[in-house]
Amino acid sequence: MLIFSKALMFLWAEAVAITCYTQNRSLIHTRHHKTTYELVHNKKHDLTFFRVFGALCYPTNDSEDLGKLQPTADIGIFVGYAPSRKGYRIYNKRTRRIMETIHVQFDELTEQMASVHLGTGPAPNFLTPRQISSCLVPNPVPATPYTPPTNKELEILFQPMFDEYLEPLRVERPVLPALAVQAPVNSASTPSFNTIDKDAPSPSISPSSLALQSHCSHQGVAAEPNYIEDHTIAPVENNPFVNVFAPEPHYEASSLGDIILSKIEPKNFKSAITEDCWFQAMQNEIYEFDRLQVWELVPQPDCVMIIALKWIYKVKLDEYVDVLKNKARLVAKEYRQDEGIEFEESFTPVARIEAIRIFIANATSRNMTIYQMDIKTAFLNGELKEEVYVTQPEGFVDPDHPTHVYRLKKALYRLKQVPRAWYDTLSRFLLDNNFSKGAVDPTLFTRKTGKHILLVQIYVDDIIFASTDPKAYDMFSNEMSSKFQTSMMGQMSFFL
Repeated sequence: MLIFSKALMFLWAEAVAITCYTQNRSLIHTRHHKTTYELVHNKKHDLTFFRVFGALCYPTNDSEDLGKLQPTADIGIFVGYAPSRKGYRIYNKRTRRIMETIHVQFDELTEQMASVHLGTGPAPNFLTPRQISSCLVPNPVPATPYTPPTNKELEILFQPMFDEYLEPLRVERPVLPALAVQAPVNSASTPSFNTIDKDAPSPSISPSSLALQSHCSHQGVAAEPNYIEDHTIAPVENNPFVNVFAPEPHYEASSLGDIILSKIEPKNFKSAITEDCWFQAMQNEIYEFDRLQVWELVPQPDCVMIIALKWIYKVKLDEYVDVLKNKARLVAKEYRQDEGIEFEESFTPVARIEAIRIFIANATSRNMTIYQMDIKTAFLNGELKEEVYVTQPEGFVDPDHPTHVYRLKKALYRLKQVPRAWYDTLSRFLLDNNFSKGAVDPTLFTRKTGKHILLVQIYVDDIIFASTDPKAYDMFSNEMSSKFQTSMMGQMSFFL
């Protein structure tokens, strides 16, 4: 069974278990004319549940937080049946664990396990069913005496398939720069941008705006890798080739200058100030409030609702699930706003995932390169029409005026009118720069210049754009940077 399915020797225990499982439900005793399973349970077994040992399959990955454009299934190898419940035992190639699940799609028509290998040399000559049969049925006139293969020969034979299916692919990871990178020289083939490094620390805040007196100490934080938790089974470790269940290398934190980014999101302010990365993130947020002139400190007025503020913390990951940035957001606490009194309009258009896919397909069909841009603290750019007062943020209370409050000049996160205010600001800016808003999709903006066209798709503060003119990339980047603080993320590799 192992040779026919081209499986590796460390799966011999699974092969023995599935052999017993299959024979007990398929072989009929001549004396009773029933299978062993039918004799014990007094009912016939459903044979439609049977699958080919070693077949390729795709178990659904429903236990991890996946992005919208990430695959929802992994590549696996069918190795058996769950002993205590209805389900299959699958060897997951990505996690290198044997899991039990019922949510799996099988591909029994494709050659099992090692039909394609990653090596550059010639493919190994695997045993065919005819050769296997010749080993079992003696040939009356053999041309050459048959010698059974040794364990060493089998190991050499199965090594290429092991490299393909059990070893993870080596992916080159981009190194995050510690400082802002200067814009490259302009060229027709490779557009350049005046970038603002997304992770570069903002200038320090004046001492008058801070009330934190103690400097928080750095603590390194380690995070365990995320494995599929759907009945993960501890596998066998005595593989003759190599320990295939050795943990893959992962990155628990990403270095950015002297600050080490954390994968752990603190629950409150007291937990956040114990780490330098979150303290720096809060300083950057307050700096953006001062730079954009979001508020002004005033005495507390009478008979006016004062909205309390709170800190929320979020770890932003890249396409490799590594830490890209630690973000601290100052938001309004949940409270009831009456339409027509505290705000006038809250609805804002948001791009549907189908619209984003159509955008990508359209750009690809025209041989366009898609680039991605992020607007830093986008909501703080929205203009407020109402008069709103908020408390001073925790940890950043003015020591000279501790009872004062802030009057908002611009939008603040979690106010109901904020998304609409940001969309109005961004769309008004694009329309002033000769863009046209889509009649069906109001999040799609286009600009035609002669025979060329520039497409811009917005999703709140994330923007993707493509053009038939290479010079349009620099032009659009400079236009956006002149109005907003942007972060160019290069060619689009992941979105949302």
